[in-house]
Amino acid sequence: MWLHGVSVGEVVSAVPILEELRRLWPGMRVHLTSTIEDALVVAGRTGFAFESMRFLPLDLPWTMDRVVDRIGPDVVLISETDFWPNMLHVLARRRVPTVLVNGRISYKIAGLYRSVRPFSVRMFGALARAFVQTGLDASRLASLGYPGDRAVVMGNTKYEAALRPLAQAPCDRLVERLAASPLSKVVGGSTHPGEEELLLDGLQGRSLLLVLAPRDVRRTDQLVKLAGERRWPATTFSRLEQGLPEPGVVVVDELGVLPRLYGAATAAFVWGTFDGSGGHNFLEAARFGVPVVVGPATRNFHGDVAAFLSERAIVQVAGPGDVSSALARLLDDPADARAVGERGRTILTRNQGAARRTAQEIATLVGASR
Repeated sequence: MWLHGVSVGEVVSAVPILEELRRLWPGMRVHLTSTIEDALVVAGRTGFAFESMRFLPLDLPWTMDRVVDRIGPDVVLISETDFWPNMLHVLARRRVPTVLVNGRISYKIAGLYRSVRPFSVRMFGALARAFVQTGLDASRLASLGYPGDRAVVMGNTKYEAALRPLAQAPCDRLVERLAASPLSKVVGGSTHPGEEELLLDGLQGRSLLLVLAPRDVRRTDQLVKLAGERRWPATTFSRLEQGLPEPGVVVVDELGVLPRLYGAATAAFVWGTFDGSGGHNFLEAARFGVPVVVGPATRNFHGDVAAFLSERAIVQVAGPGDVSSALARLLDDPADARAVGERGRTILTRNQGAARRTAQEIATLVGASR
């Protein structure tokens, strides 16, 4: 089997499906490709045993032929959203069933491919099945010429990924050290340049631990310096054994640590929700019953945010200037903060099963193609 996931989130969301498939086929070997190094690093820490992990080569007919020859897949899974025309064409020509899993068709992608519809009809038509998150994803696929009887709404496997047991890791000891502090802890998850200042300035003067987990860990030194310029004592996560600034800032400088740090949080803000990135995965924080604040730009999780908002299980702010006040309200009212977080965890546990349903459909499809 060959799984392709463009980045970290897409790879992680596919793991529950792979685990269900391995229960059905204990000897199943899975080869992973991605376009992002971080995704391969995090994949190695999920606890799922991949046969191989490599970068996806350039999307050329002969390079894709070589990948298929090397892997020899009986089925190919594309996680969420990353479509390469030559890859899909080669797989269709060689009659390898290709399946979209946990499919997400954004407004941007739909608009792009709608403008070249004859091309998109052929490309998406190479998918034997499309197991998508929502009815909106299915309707957008249909608008691109994909046959409606081959698109199935399954739900979002990120709900299951968020509840997977975390494999033991060397960083656990440092997470426990941070969690043991009696101070409140605010986690800024997947921060982008320019966003950290909002927390550093907005929470200035509060006696707490501010944990900044940049989307790009190469920005660590820059953020430690930034915190110091704003008179916050600061250190990096990997140096916590040398001392914890209380109060102060901890900058995360290791991949795969953020989901564990949410477990120590009093409140969290998940970034990427003010710019064009569409937001990052807030479900990892909801797992621990942590109240989450997000901005308005949540297209990657629009349906999920709407569901959480309908049950007051998340806090959404209109603009960057509202972040610190929203977090302050949660910090100043622990009972309400706990209630928000627990409602979020309830929604998370209620929305399980997409991975199992998807795996069963894949097993049926592969069995029929043999």
